[in-house]
Amino acid sequence: MIKEFHLQDAAQLADMFNASDEGWPGGFTHGMPVTPEVVLDWKKKEESISSLVAWDRDKIVGIAELIEFWRDTNVLYVGFLNVIPTHHGKGYGRDLLKGCIQKSTELKCKRLDLHTWAGNMKAVPLYKKTGFFWVPKTLVHMKNFIPLILNMECAKTYFEKHDWYTTFKRELEVCEDDYHGVYPYLWEGDGDTLSVVIDAESGGVTKLENNEFALSQEVDDAYIGRPVKVTWKIKSKTGTSLKVNLISRGEEGVSIDVRESVTVEGEKENVITGEAFIDPHAELRKEEEPPLLLTTEVVVNSVPVTLVSGLRVKHPIEVSTFPEYLFLPRGEHKICVVLQNNQKEMTTGSITCQNTGESHEFSIDPGFKEGVLFSILVEKDSELQFSIKDNPPVHIIPVRISDGANVMQKGRDIIMENAHTRIVVSLRGGETSIFDKKTGEFLAEEISDDLGPPFWPSELFKTSYTVKMETCAGKAVAEFTAESKKYNARLIRRMEMDSGPLIKVQHNLIPQRDISLHFGGESSLNGGLLTIPLKEGIVSEFTIENVFPLEDG
Repeated sequence: MIKEFHLQDAAQLADMFNASDEGWPGGFTHGMPVTPEVVLDWKKKEESISSLVAWDRDKIVGIAELIEFWRDTNVLYVGFLNVIPTHHGKGYGRDLLKGCIQKSTELKCKRLDLHTWAGNMKAVPLYKKTGFFWVPKTLVHMKNFIPLILNMECAKTYFEKHDWYTTFKRELEVCEDDYHGVYPYLWEGDGDTLSVVIDAESGGVTKLENNEFALSQEVDDAYIGRPVKVTWKIKSKTGTSLKVNLISRGEEGVSIDVRESVTVEGEKENVITGEAFIDPHAELRKEEEPPLLLTTEVVVNSVPVTLVSGLRVKHPIEVSTFPEYLFLPRGEHKICVVLQNNQKEMTTGSITCQNTGESHEFSIDPGFKEGVLFSILVEKDSELQFSIKDNPPVHIIPVRISDGANVMQKGRDIIMENAHTRIVVSLRGGETSIFDKKTGEFLAEEISDDLGPPFWPSELFKTSYTVKMETCAGKAVAEFTAESKKYNARLIRRMEMDSGPLIKVQHNLIPQRDISLHFGGESSLNGGLLTIPLKEGIVSEFTIENVFPLEDG
């Protein structure tokens, strides 16, 4: 039986933790028995959406913790899942996952996520059987879109007649689910069929087929400053006529105005084509950031369907430099401008530096890169402007004087650099990495800010930071600000560096009301000496990844 956890069940939950050692590599309790008091303290520190526990008579034998996913909105995450070894293979893990999906569906969430490891041979097939897909090229990040599908109006007829779990058809191999940019779902039961294809970029439905009709949206590759072909296909599965209304819209940077009303007769497929235009100044987003969206609202015989495609917009010819960030001393320099052909055909053309008038021709095979040397004179902080014939827009490459320390913004990243160190701060979530220029290794990665308690999951992971930058007399300063809606507070992080190896970081927390609030942080450290001032004195220890510091240690 699956129920919500209540605080009066702390003793039974503690017993479950203490009986779980054999199910975890290296043990679960690490020789420190869990008490009811430890359970209650844990529940106070974490902020879960739901804590589901599996009961076998009067004994808790499993738990699933649902929290808000820290990277996306309207997504839940299985933060912890455990069943005691004596009850493995008896369906408790399956029922806990089904309970998580049910809870996510009730809360109108679009997705349920979890992480595991590739060698988890028992769990990965279970996760796939309950609708999770292993995202390719990840350390087993799994996504489940069944909550979205169960809430679709056009799917309700099927699920009113059939159980989603028992009629779900799925390959259960322990491998990445590389379906070329989509996640396909298929249900079959008693002659009824429901097929839903999820676009991996947008996380929305891009193709649907049920007993009555088939409907899809296809978008060609999207390039800055160019039109993009969009194709919709509609077909009746029964031969009866379909009345279809279709309205398409794009996010900022994606212009489209397609409005169609058609009647589909017989079983012939009806094809509608349109064109979106990508603004020359549309935002280019990293792979880990959400894509630009193209959304189409379709009504088929009064049944609404929303189709969503994610546009991973690129330049036809991408322009960058090697090294990536140009912090240079005053004087004349040769820089390597790197051109990458993101198109599917060979491209020839010319690139011109508008600052100097220097121009070079190029010819690049699809998917390949070519380096071109340009001569520049660096006298002050400046912006290099490169144009490619017949390929707007102008490409801006910042150049900063390497006199002591300096700072630049490139896209949504802020880069601070001197002769010793490079700091890269993402304005999406404030995540920070520190790079040792001499050894070529990271000193610290994924440094983040947290407010709490509870500190996890952190609201700031998906908060957009603002920044103020300045340089003076060889010192660079960047001041990052994040607004916490959850705590009605403002967090300001000030980072300073000069020509030396010391980096100064100062945090200011400004609450807008009286509140008990603490600041914390996380990072992945890679060697170095960690020094902490305590009341008892200064403590210094060398850091060891995954050993010290560890969690609260």
